Amino acid sequence: WFAYLVLSFGFLEMTFGMWVWGLRVGFGQESRFWKKTARVAMGMLFYPLVAPALLLVFRSNGRTLMDTLSQTHVYGVGPA
Repeated sequence: WFAYLVLSFGFLEMTFGMWVWGLRVGFGQESRFWKKTARVAMGMLFYPLVAPALLLVFRSNGRTLMDTLSQTHVYGVGPA
């Protein structure tokens, strides 16, 4: 699981499911390493232990709880 998350978010910036739906995680320009590390750490802690639906609850700005905590955003990369 750790290797999958490191490969997905650390190098590809998307999981297999995100690739299927044409989504990618944006980390911004500053402190990308720490944002990627936070995203992998939260994936390791929250996904297996807490109901994933808890992290997928959208806030008023359209970002999930995990996006807000790791200061990232998800955007579409598919054809318009």
